[in-house]
Amino acid sequence: MNDEFTASRSILVGFLNSYLPDYYGEKVKEANKRYADYVEKDEDLNNEIKSNKEKIEKLQQENAELSKEIEENQKEIKEFKENLIRTEEECKHIKTQLNMIKR
Repeated sequence: MNDEFTASRSILVGFLNSYLPDYYGEKVKEANKRYADYVEKDEDLNNEIKSNKEKIEKLQQENAELSKEIEENQKEIKEFKENLIRTEEECKHIKTQLNMIKR
């Protein structure tokens, strides 16, 4: 009985010595691969955030320039409207004088 136990134990230990290192070796390889994938994904996400921030900064600069252009256009519109009003008043005045001359 003792010999059977020793033989069974020997078989079991031999099996475990050959099976477990391969099994856990594969688990370690898989874990390292997943770890590398997460690190790569993290880098990609950080690069994407950096790129988005650069785009945002560019768009903010563009908006600032457009706001400045709008401000300039509004000044031009105001000046044009003032000139238009003066021209209309002059035209009315001239028409009034012409009507008075005709009488």
